[in-house]
Amino acid sequence: MASRNRTLALFCRWVVVCLFAAIGLFEPRAAFAQKTDLIHIKNGDRVTGEIKELVRGQMRINTDPFGEIFVKWEDVDRIESSKELRIELASGRRYFGVLATESDSGTLPLVVRGNVVNLDVRDIVTIQAFKEKKRFRGNLDVKVAAGLSFTKASDVTRWNVNASVNYREEKYTAYATYDSIITNNGQGKDAVARDMTFGYNRFRKQRWFLVGSGSYQENDELGVKGRIIVRGGVGRIVSQAQSHELVLVGGLAGNFENALEMPTPDTPKSESLEGLIKAEWSYFRFYTPKSDINLTADLYPGITESD
Repeated sequence: MASRNRTLALFCRWVVVCLFAAIGLFEPRAAFAQKTDLIHIKNGDRVTGEIKELVRGQMRINTDPFGEIFVKWEDVDRIESSKELRIELASGRRYFGVLATESDSGTLPLVVRGNVVNLDVRDIVTIQAFKEKKRFRGNLDVKVAAGLSFTKASDVTRWNVNASVNYREEKYTAYATYDSIITNNGQGKDAVARDMTFGYNRFRKQRWFLVGSGSYQENDELGVKGRIIVRGGVGRIVSQAQSHELVLVGGLAGNFENALEMPTPDTPKSESLEGLIKAEWSYFRFYTPKSDINLTADLYPGITESD
């Protein structure tokens, strides 16, 4: 019982810290910022809100009356926004600028370094919106979730905390995630599973990008007392459209087992260098037949331990 109380106290402290951190990242006026972006739909309807992003064929919009909604991009005729936008075409060309005040149907006129570039809506596959280019908080997204469950029949209590921070700029994105699950089986012993990851993606020309990440993991049920994984490589979006995407990544990964604890006979320390090969294919369709398919293959060929 004492162990459960200590775990609950630790869980509550984590929740409070995460909540205050999330609240502190935003100024009061940001919570009530006016949502003045206008999305024109092909059937004549209009949506007023704050454009967040366009990914996987859907535009994510934050509105006052309906909260966060998604609009199918193939239904969008044009948009009006004063934000700086990073727009990527199916060909891999990327543009960064502000929309002109007037636009024709099916066209987004983007002002890039003083010149107007007319982009066909049908060619656009991703959009990232920036509140203020030089303001850190304006380009930061923070999400925090916490949960508690108790099963009386088995006397199992589970606490979980999930948090993510994403920061985006014109040429890169950085992110951090934290996932923690603490399970108490009613016998005074807690099982902890914890994963903390930091990552960085740098965009290059012609759909190329650089990736780097580092993770720290613990998992009592799998006997992992301390594992550090460092990854780095280069990737390319081989093919992309409003209905599909194919991504390939290659690089190296370093695995350091029990690097933060003194090794014991039961938990020997191990270090290894591995290759990193990843392929991810996605297909998404939002009309009948509605489909959302994701296939991912990860291969880590051993280098220092070839077997």
